[in-house]
Amino acid sequence: MMNFFMGPHKKLLWPLLIFLGLVVFLYSQLNNPKTIKAHTQLNQMFPEFTRPNTLDATQNITLDQILGEPALINIWSTWCPQSQLEHLTLMKLFNQSIKIYGIPYKSDPVLVQEWLEKQGNPYQKVIHDEGELALNLGVTGTPETFLIDSNGRIVLHYSGLFTEAVWNEHFKPIYQKCLSPSKTKQ
Repeated sequence: MMNFFMGPHKKLLWPLLIFLGLVVFLYSQLNNPKTIKAHTQLNQMFPEFTRPNTLDATQNITLDQILGEPALINIWSTWCPQSQLEHLTLMKLFNQSIKIYGIPYKSDPVLVQEWLEKQGNPYQKVIHDEGELALNLGVTGTPETFLIDSNGRIVLHYSGLFTEAVWNEHFKPIYQKCLSPSKTKQ
């Protein structure tokens, strides 16, 4: 075995070790839960906007159209692996009648439509954004998820893979506090 490391194969060993190190690092980052961000945006109003509807470019979507109930705002991309991984969680929440609005960040509307047709659409509305709205929110990458109250105040901001554990531990308790006393949801 020692001859392998010292012999003519040693040129192959270094790229293999570097590759394995990179795989271990990336895997650890994928499974390393992100933290809730303490942004200045928390407890501030979601920014006013008028943006095209990704699924119907003849219609615009405004902030007023998404107010009235607490909701999740999910910033995602068709090209982002973590956005694709969190989709199952979003579908489960959609099936529990949780209001979710999607903002596909810098994603081609045709690809967004095709992807949602294949995977299912958990979003009440899909808001087209070339980056301006995400920039106003302080988004640093995808995915990122916001919880807004019924008045549009940002009460939680999470950066990273949105899982059931993240929902249950961080979002659900605050979401339930945002609901009116006459409503109960999972």
